[in-house]
Amino acid sequence: MERFQAAHPVGRLCQALEVSRSGHYARRHRGESRRRREDRVLKQEILSVHGKARGCYGTPRIEQALRRQGIQTSRKRVSRLRRELGLRAKGRRRFHATTDSKHSYAVAPNRLNRRFVAARPDEIWVGDVTYLRRGPDWLYLAFLLDVHSRRIVGWSVRNRLDEHLTLEALRRAVESRRPSAGLIHHT
Repeated sequence: MERFQAAHPVGRLCQALEVSRSGHYARRHRGESRRRREDRVLKQEILSVHGKARGCYGTPRIEQALRRQGIQTSRKRVSRLRRELGLRAKGRRRFHATTDSKHSYAVAPNRLNRRFVAARPDEIWVGDVTYLRRGPDWLYLAFLLDVHSRRIVGWSVRNRLDEHLTLEALRRAVESRRPSAGLIHHT
């Protein structure tokens, strides 16, 4: 009999795992355990809470939300199921100040007065500075836009937010467009 078990594929597997063939077949026909069924249902609830929170909740907050729904579970179980589902909470974006409002520089008058219409090209340029995340660091982008054509006429990217960033964007715009006198430049 031992020889027959070893020759049969299931017999070889059972022998390698050191379990009996009868135990193997009993497990196959037993079905899903109560714990696995509960985990499957709980995973659906965790996915639901995660989605409603737009992926911002970690294990403690998901556990609290489940308790508010009347579902009793442990934090470790929620953590394990989140790991199995591959869920991770989004980190909060860190605030990064880009404007120094407490300066002693002279402020230019607002000659544009919210009139964002230009009759001809190179009559009005508007500009702004924004920042872009690049891994753990930031890149800063300064650009100038021609109000008439709505096209970028000058831009600059640097890893530091300083006057060189905006001056480079302005220099590129002037070199490429050669505007006539009377241009309104507003940032």
